Amino acid sequence: MFSPLLKLFLLGSISISQTIAKPAIIPRSPTNKYQISPYIIPLNPPKKVWIDNFSASIRIGNHTLNAVLDTGSSNIWFMTPSTQCADPQTGDPIPSSECGYRGPKYTPDPSSFMAIPDVHANISYVIGDVMNGIHGVGNVTFGGLQVDYQQLSLATYAKSSYDGPWSGLIGLAYQSITTIYPGVDPSKDIPCIDSLKATSKNCNLLHYRPLLSTIFQRNLTKPIFAFAMSRSKETGGIMTLGGIPDPNDAQINATNGPEATVPIEREEGSTEYSEYYIPVDGLNFTGAAAGAGKGQYLVDTGTVPNIVPQEQAEAINALFDPPAVYNKTKGGSIAQCNATAPDISVEIGGQLFGINRKN
Repeated sequence: MFSPLLKLFLLGSISISQTIAKPAIIPRSPTNKYQISPYIIPLNPPKKVWIDNFSASIRIGNHTLNAVLDTGSSNIWFMTPSTQCADPQTGDPIPSSECGYRGPKYTPDPSSFMAIPDVHANISYVIGDVMNGIHGVGNVTFGGLQVDYQQLSLATYAKSSYDGPWSGLIGLAYQSITTIYPGVDPSKDIPCIDSLKATSKNCNLLHYRPLLSTIFQRNLTKPIFAFAMSRSKETGGIMTLGGIPDPNDAQINATNGPEATVPIEREEGSTEYSEYYIPVDGLNFTGAAAGAGKGQYLVDTGTVPNIVPQEQAEAINALFDPPAVYNKTKGGSIAQCNATAPDISVEIGGQLFGINRKN
């Protein structure tokens, strides 16, 4: 029946809106800072650690699915048995067996999903992936929390360069970057900001409340979430809701280390919160000047590589032994598998956080 290890602390009905409410800024109390989370979500380990994403289970009604967890986007969507897939390079149709998202498909069920009339999803990602589909509301269970009438989309068309055992994607960022449009024809969609960052006064983009915002707005748990990722082949670590991970949890590779508190910022030049941008004091490596690479960085669980300014990237790549060599086809520098990686740390909130050489 359809019924109503970088710890990231943030805050986070149905409604479709063209306006974005400002996020409530809730000070983190001392009790919140150290409260162990009551809601633990095991992460599925990547099959190929250099290109794959972390994922977790989510239920829509009685359907258990495996979704990529992405703090760098906000839409929530899933594949269905009838999703039309396209080759990520050519755009030509391909069999569903060759779709990038090869996990369990969600079969639309009127007991757990209801389409919203005269609205559709049209999602584009920086890497060129595209998803169009039906938008509606579903009864979702995530991390032990039941979230009825959560807005989500079902893909009718998908073009993805990713290749993994996933059913879809859960965007964990802010409402301002959700993307749905009126009507049923994607060719009539006008984004407010195009790929060249140009703005359009005629945009018809709509927004909706994404999953984390729904959970926190309904006070289902405290407005805190965290990731503790693991390199283990048996577990990918955990995501927690309402608190932080237990450092003694066997599912994570926790060590005693520094702590830092920094604000979540708006992207430079933006008036709205979108993704989790934080101030970074600089990058520390052999030969680096004080404050090298200082600036605003994005904490994005859906992006595998570390992305830094070109000057620092070139200097770091040169410190590999033998040095990493730029590969235009790959769009980055490639190091030999047996190369020795340099020691690198990131300064956040006045504290140094080392990057594991294995990464």
